[in-house]
Amino acid sequence: MYPPSPIALSIIFIAYTRKLQTLLEHHLIDVLHTWIFPVTLGNGKKLFEESTQAQGWQLTDATISTTGVIIASYVPAGNVKTGSFVPDKVSEAEITRRNKLAKE
Repeated sequence: MYPPSPIALSIIFIAYTRKLQTLLEHHLIDVLHTWIFPVTLGNGKKLFEESTQAQGWQLTDATISTTGVIIASYVPAGNVKTGSFVPDKVSEAEITRRNKLAKE
């Protein structure tokens, strides 16, 4: 078939690299797949550096393996949305919970 159909290119980074930072800087990542392992090493290479530009990401898929590994996929979601996670109106259930805690 002519012209040839577009080919999707996948680049896999096993650990942090300078190339990943460049792709993030130029908004060239269409899908970001992360694998989060349930261990704390205390040190190591960072996925995001101090100089990484802020960008919103939307979760598109997530799976938890039998060993606790979280496999998540994200797509770019534009600018970071700032604000509060606290709802404007407090529910009756929340008021009851707060009153109960205050009495304990």
